[in-house]
Amino acid sequence: GFQTIIRYIWVLMLVPPDQVVTVWEEVVQPFVVLCWNQGAFDGFEEEVKSFLEYVESTYIGEKHPISGKRADPKFKISFWNMRAAVLAEEHTTNNIAEGYNNALRVATPDNPNIWTLIEVFVKEEAGVRKKVSESLTGSTKKQSAKRTSTLKFKHKSMKTFAEKFGTVSNKTFLVEGAKFYNFGSTNASADKEGSD
Repeated sequence: GFQTIIRYIWVLMLVPPDQVVTVWEEVVQPFVVLCWNQGAFDGFEEEVKSFLEYVESTYIGEKHPISGKRADPKFKISFWNMRAAVLAEEHTTNNIAEGYNNALRVATPDNPNIWTLIEVFVKEEAGVRKKVSESLTGSTKKQSAKRTSTLKFKHKSMKTFAEKFGTVSNKTFLVEGAKFYNFGSTNASADKEGSD
């Protein structure tokens, strides 16, 4: 039911940007209707409806009820779609920036005055210069082999999956994607529901 819909929405990031609306209309919306008709959202109809309207207007583009024409989404599909980055095996998260921001936050005392803040920035700049120098001389601390191997495997697996688009039906792509990114769930019924 709902977990499968969430997975389908998540897998949309791997669909070619010019095909996202088609996949939404051909696969996600019919599955929502099927779940709705089966009573999968009983007691949560308003919440589910509100969530799906939010997703559609924000990421897909709201469909005009009379003309059937879609408005532009709040966030262009090309902005949130990760297909190109996945195929190029690039980073698809902002974890590096988040890590840097957290480190800077920890290094900065609460309510610093301007001079304290300047000191933090000077120390940070010195640390960055040291890392750049080490990188240029090849003396940087390397990431653990296990972590590097795990990341490479994840990137390669995601790329292999993304490359399936167009070789299988849109529905099969989302169903397999929902299984591929199961978010740790062992709910076999979610996979079964999505394969109708």
